[in-house]
Amino acid sequence: MDNSRRQALFDRLLEKDWNEPQEYTSVQAPEMKQKVWKRIKWKISWQRKIFIPAAAAIAVIAISSIMMLNHLPDNRAEYVVASDSGEKYILADSSSVYIEKGSAIKFSENFLEDRNVWIDGSATFEVKKHEGSQFRVHFGEAVIEVTGTCFHVDRRDAENDIVILYNGSIDFCPKKGENKIEMGPSQMLTYDRANGKITMDTVPESINWNDGKYCFRKVPVTELLDFVGKLHKKDIIIQNNEKSGERLSGQIRYDESIDDILAKICFSLDMKYSSDGMTYTLYAQ
Repeated sequence: MDNSRRQALFDRLLEKDWNEPQEYTSVQAPEMKQKVWKRIKWKISWQRKIFIPAAAAIAVIAISSIMMLNHLPDNRAEYVVASDSGEKYILADSSSVYIEKGSAIKFSENFLEDRNVWIDGSATFEVKKHEGSQFRVHFGEAVIEVTGTCFHVDRRDAENDIVILYNGSIDFCPKKGENKIEMGPSQMLTYDRANGKITMDTVPESINWNDGKYCFRKVPVTELLDFVGKLHKKDIIIQNNEKSGERLSGQIRYDESIDDILAKICFSLDMKYSSDGMTYTLYAQ
């Protein structure tokens, strides 16, 4: 096998490893590099093909909150699903919920007639669209009304709620009785709970949600790092101007830590990173 074919194979295998959940013990992730080259040698020997399946897009809600689960507004029977280690739960309407460790969701026994869910902690929802039936997610005093779309909500901050919309449209209502705010694709809303101030920003259109993962293809490194920083509420700096122009493709699982994500990025760019707890800095090896 010539060098060009070997490099192409390396790139394909590297992208496949991007798409698999990993745990790393160092920021350089040497185990990942060794595994890729080992598989290349196996590939050369056996000449087998590797296929990376493509998943179909689906309506999604990603929710993170720190509020307490109150009782349902009336005396209907309620169901609470909690997770100690993280799991996938399928609701009666065939919507899927990825419940993260230490989190819980609650809904009523007549969920098919009244699709309302309350959440404590962090979870990701893949919502099935039902004609004439709206899906609502409650967290704190806020409510998000869903008709079939993909978005992320983060309530872990002590002062602000953050909503990121990937596609479709949603209505954000900060409090009961207040005007709804309609959001469009690739918009990011930040809501200050103390003074009610709302600011709008944008996220890369090339990053989408699919089956528990953030998927991206040929995204500029600077945009990817900005997106990761917003997800984890950290500042990320890259010191190498040449590397900042690179483009990356891959997937990030919703439950991957920022260290695992940056380990993959650094491995792809042949860089290292350091952190002081709030700011992460990528630099040349």
